[in-house]
Amino acid sequence: MGTVGTAISEPNFMERILSTQILDRLVDSMTAPIRDWLNAHPTGYWLVTHPLWLLGLILISLLLLSGLFGAIAQLTQKLWLLVLQAPLALARWMFTATFDLFTMLLRGQGKSTPPQLPNQQAHNQQARLTELLTRLEILKQEQDELLKEVKTILLDREFK
Repeated sequence: MGTVGTAISEPNFMERILSTQILDRLVDSMTAPIRDWLNAHPTGYWLVTHPLWLLGLILISLLLLSGLFGAIAQLTQKLWLLVLQAPLALARWMFTATFDLFTMLLRGQGKSTPPQLPNQQAHNQQARLTELLTRLEILKQEQDELLKEVKTILLDREFK
């Protein structure tokens, strides 16, 4: 009895008892909901206790988990690419916007014009239409002259 008393009084023995009690309570708190669910669903209990069905369930769950991990990996990859490409896209957008602004200012389109009255707009449109028709007539005459020149060159070629 003396050895039992000394064994109980040792600090290692008490630590082991406390650690196993804590471990038992932890395991019990984690397995209790699963155990309760299996007791409430006898078919699920039968599937888990049957070795072939258990193997099938494990394989299916591994397959589903691998798909889930693959989807998470693909999502994080796309997210990182988006995060890393965002500054470049912003810089490209800023460069094109400033370039377009400067070209618009250099062409004179950036000047603000006062709103025109309808009479002035109609007069400006009529003047523009007259100018365009005049240019078209000049181009038609030039085209006719060029066609005559092409015909003479081709005719000269045939006679040689």
